[in-house]
Amino acid sequence: MARKSRKARAHSEEANVVRFSVSLPKALCDEVDHIADRDSRSRNWVIKKAAEELVKSDQPLFHQR
Repeated sequence: MARKSRKARAHSEEANVVRFSVSLPKALCDEVDHIADRDSRSRNWVIKKAAEELVKSDQPLFHQR
């Protein structure tokens, strides 16, 4: 089976992603940016990881491995 092109893979991955905007207080945004810079990550990555951790800690029975 032929591999999907990079563009085709990106398009199929986007189908599983929901984009939305978020407003943060300046001080919190500064902290997010500090973490992103420190870890060489994007602001989006830091916020996504924080959301994942919140969901895991709030619903632990659904996230056992």
